[in-house]
Amino acid sequence: MAIPLAELRRLAPKRPLSTLEAMWVAERQATRLLDLSNVTAPPVPETIIANLQRVRLEKFDGERVGGFYESIGGRWVIAVNAKDAPVRRRYTTLHEGKHVIDGKSEALMYPPHFGLTTRDRSERMANYFAACVLMPKTWLKRDWAAGLQDPERLADRFDVSQVAMIRRLEQLGLIDRAAQCGNYPEAREAA
Repeated sequence: MAIPLAELRRLAPKRPLSTLEAMWVAERQATRLLDLSNVTAPPVPETIIANLQRVRLEKFDGERVGGFYESIGGRWVIAVNAKDAPVRRRYTTLHEGKHVIDGKSEALMYPPHFGLTTRDRSERMANYFAACVLMPKTWLKRDWAAGLQDPERLADRFDVSQVAMIRRLEQLGLIDRAAQCGNYPEAREAA
């Protein structure tokens, strides 16, 4: 069953959003997408975004970009670089999916703010949405509380990169960035 894009779009108010509001909207959209797709445990298939009506996933061989989206004949095409690692393709697919969900509302929802352009803010929300879909807060906190607290093992369980997992754990306040930088070289490089 195809999920209407409107189902996720209506979760976003049609006005400029603060960063916290935009994060809240992205998290609600991610949770709703998981619910409507009946995905209840990790790893989340990146093809979940293809459950949206009029969305098609493709791969391309490229050198410069990880992915892109475009509207073709009334359908949205999300294309990811076939040469990228599978974990990166998964993240890119969901990132581009957020751009499709936001559609023409990006300029309204993410006006320039604190030195960030609309594009900067839109890219950050797309990354945040991808993290929320692939590493839902409730699932991650449940695993953490059950004793699974190693970022490498969590990354394997959720089928994401260690860098993505460390960032998500930081977002959720489960680890402290400064404390982890000494233990995980990838975090230092990403900082």
